[in-house]
Amino acid sequence: MVLFSFLIGGILAIGFFFSVKETPSALEKNMVYAYQVGVYASLDNAVNAMARYPVVHKYQDNGLYRLFIGVTSNNEELLSNYFANYEIYKKPLVVSDQVYQDIQKYDELLKNSSKENYGAILNKMLEVLDSEFQN
Repeated sequence: MVLFSFLIGGILAIGFFFSVKETPSALEKNMVYAYQVGVYASLDNAVNAMARYPVVHKYQDNGLYRLFIGVTSNNEELLSNYFANYEIYKKPLVVSDQVYQDIQKYDELLKNSSKENYGAILNKMLEVLDSEFQN
């Protein structure tokens, strides 16, 4: 009887496992990843830390100052390699439709550019992200 219960339970579990389909939640619809290099409670400390990076934007979030050096919707591997020498945290962010579309356009440009142009493109992408934090 115990063996029969395990057998039925196993069959049901396998059936459930294969019937579950991954679907993105509404929150993941406009997900981007910001490459964060620091979070500071003090504006002075944040400004001092900004001097270490060629491209960096500061965002105020609930009384903290976050420093981002890049953002992407689909070039995570490319940027992870580009930022390999930095200690970063990939912060997931849900953004508006317009910001997401603009970042995707720059992502395409980034993918088709040489590393020499990454800094200028990343700066433009971070400027797009700026509008999300001004709301």
